[in-house]
Amino acid sequence: MAWNQPRNPVPSGFNPPADIYLATSPDGIHWTSPPGPVLSGAGGWEGDSVGEPYVLLEGGRLRMYYVGEFWRSGTHRIGMATSPP
Repeated sequence: MAWNQPRNPVPSGFNPPADIYLATSPDGIHWTSPPGPVLSGAGGWEGDSVGEPYVLLEGGRLRMYYVGEFWRSGTHRIGMATSPP
């Protein structure tokens, strides 16, 4: 499972910068999550924030589509990340 989580609260009217995290479960009931995000907005094309992860299994590899956002301007872009082979 992947999810996004805001980094810090910001003033009302702004979407807070967010990162994407990972959690795994052997049974769908008990979950573990490594510390820290697996993807962060680094200020490049992804902007300040990443979120809305959607993960697919294709050809034995995980492919994650996500949104990168410059939260101050509201510019959105779609990204893709893949797992190692």
